Amino acid sequence: MAIHEIRESISIPTMTASDGLVFVERIINLQRGTRHTINAIDVFLDNPYFDVDVPAAANIVISSQPMLLTSEIISNANGWFNDVPNAGVDTILYKGNFRATPGGGYNQIISEFPNNFLGASPTFSWYTPRLYMYVVITGGAGK
Repeated sequence: MAIHEIRESISIPTMTASDGLVFVERIINLQRGTRHTINAIDVFLDNPYFDVDVPAAANIVISSQPMLLTSEIISNANGWFNDVPNAGVDTILYKGNFRATPGGGYNQIISEFPNNFLGASPTFSWYTPRLYMYVVITGGAGK
């Protein structure tokens, strides 16, 4: 089976979230009629100093199917909701969480699924001809 390297990115110059939710989707077309397997996923925040007006929870998700936000509450203290599906859902191939801090503080991925040890062997296969990449930022309204 041939190995294809996919290098994709999501870049957003500026975005405002009047309702406290930023949802960005990127669809990657793959070859039809074949089985796809992930050997490795590397995610990198090119600009870890992006600014937000209020603290926010953020997720990077790679999925074999289109993703729907859940109505699960992220933070009772802040009233944040619309979380991404749990990492245990079969269609979630990668999920990384990071916290966005006001004032342009350094943002970094604080937890990932699968972890580097588990992600070292190809265990995820699917047959759909697309791969979906998402960035979801949930917090108070602002930039």
